Amino acid sequence: MATALLLSDVVAEYLRLQTNRSSSATAAADNNVLRMFLRISGDRVAKNLNADHIEKFFYGKGGMRDTHKILSQRSRTQTSPGVSDSTHNHYRSRLKSFVTWASNKGYLRPGLVADAFDKSHGAVRPLKVHKEPRQRPSPVELLDLLEVTDNGRDRIYLAAAINTALRASELRGLRVGAVNLASGSILVRIYKTGDRDEQPITADLDVELRRWLTQYALDLGRPLQPEDHLFPARTGGLISHYEETSEGNRVCVRHPFHWQPHKHIIETHLIVQKALRAMGKPTEKEGTHTIRRAVARAYFDAVAQEVGDVSALRETAALLHHSSVVTTELYLGTSPEKESRDRRLRGKPFLSGMVETENVVQLRPVAEGE
Repeated sequence: MATALLLSDVVAEYLRLQTNRSSSATAAADNNVLRMFLRISGDRVAKNLNADHIEKFFYGKGGMRDTHKILSQRSRTQTSPGVSDSTHNHYRSRLKSFVTWASNKGYLRPGLVADAFDKSHGAVRPLKVHKEPRQRPSPVELLDLLEVTDNGRDRIYLAAAINTALRASELRGLRVGAVNLASGSILVRIYKTGDRDEQPITADLDVELRRWLTQYALDLGRPLQPEDHLFPARTGGLISHYEETSEGNRVCVRHPFHWQPHKHIIETHLIVQKALRAMGKPTEKEGTHTIRRAVARAYFDAVAQEVGDVSALRETAALLHHSSVVTTELYLGTSPEKESRDRRLRGKPFLSGMVETENVVQLRPVAEGE
């Protein structure tokens, strides 16, 4: 008699497939969600999984919407508060994809997808997410961010973000050897797909890179190596001792900062928030993606003036390394058709502009004096 297939075996097979056929980001998301699902809802014979188990994972005690244990070994805490509506929907999407695949393979009982994820009567329905408007600094404001930084590394990080629209994860991974000033390109590994792209270096970024690489080498006291991180972590800043000023005030003296070229910076959002704060801008939930959104919008508007909205959308998708322009439309919060409509109508004649009075045919003779 064949041994009943366990849910953990089905999950393992699915994760192996996702590793080979999906992007690293999607595979990591699947692994995170499904491992938590196994831990919270428990392992069992796969055919015995039902909608109640899935509902418990989201809404039961210790489930995703409740205070729950986390799996990350890097976290300083062992528990996390309930996930947000958008994260709930993300987990729902990942789990639904798994259940659909496993049901089609015959590992799970028929009807489970409908029982658990049907939008009308399923146990786990999508939640409506209120999208708060996010700020998009203007091109002038983006350039001003560079002038409020207090060290060369933070300035070059912002300059790179402004001139490439790369994600924080893509910027963090850059090493000195990826920069080729002679050819005017930076070799970038795209986070979502794992592909590599030679990102062009703009004239503005070229100036910033040359300044930083010169200062970076001076700070290290040695020539830069290809494996050195372009945006290094730093150490130092701890209190060394206290001194009294001539006015009788007691001030702390800190150890000097030193770059760590073998480590890359981690909390890049703090660089962006610090610059925004210095300009009097809101900082909550802002980070490198704030710059990415702003650059995408500015790029789209500039290119649309030259080649039209449809072509501008495709170019913006290439800038952002989006595989689909639909993603770019969602990202910009608009569509080329809407942009064309707005340009055609705003402040211009509408029906009156379609009527040529000199071509109007008179239905009756105009009487004298009319």
